[in-house]
Amino acid sequence: MTWKAIECHAIGVSHEKQGMPCQDYGDYRILDNVIVGAVADGAGSAKYSDVGAKLVVESVVNHLSQIAKRIQKRKCTHCSSQALSQQRAEKLFTKTVLKARATLQQQADVKDYSIMELACTLLIFVATPQWVAAMQIGDGFIVTRSRRQ
Repeated sequence: MTWKAIECHAIGVSHEKQGMPCQDYGDYRILDNVIVGAVADGAGSAKYSDVGAKLVVESVVNHLSQIAKRIQKRKCTHCSSQALSQQRAEKLFTKTVLKARATLQQQADVKDYSIMELACTLLIFVATPQWVAAMQIGDGFIVTRSRRQ
């Protein structure tokens, strides 16, 4: 299967007028038949939410990419064809979010500010040709389109 993905973000008009940075960030990786990705939208009330959005997305995409690569090295064919159980998906996403939070905490510690100043929403997905698993923190939505048969 060939994945097609697009990532784009832009500064909103009101942010541009106020001289604020773009607080949105997204990224994805395609690893053979698996695609992983994340999107974050910085909280407007958080001073460094643009930094938080970028850090959390990079952390998530890196973490999920490493997991996908390990599965592929083991040549685990059923791993990408069988959907994750709810329990396994929750475990995967919990670990991923904890890693992302640790990344934010490390940034806050280094820069000597509260982790809340990095606040952002977060949407995460993992997809194979047979299934999609996704989660979110905050507002947002993920849309998929099935390939026509």
